[in-house]
Amino acid sequence: MIVRPHSVLLDAEALSALAREARSMQAWATFAKRSDSILYAS
Repeated sequence: MIVRPHSVLLDAEALSALAREARSMQAWATFAKRSDSILYAS
């Protein structure tokens, strides 16, 4: 079960990977979308 809301803090490396749509970020992006999480950049 996923409890809402969640916050996901992205460091510079994760933010760069997300921007270039790296495979390593697909799971996190999917989790954020499914759980209505808020993404924060450090």
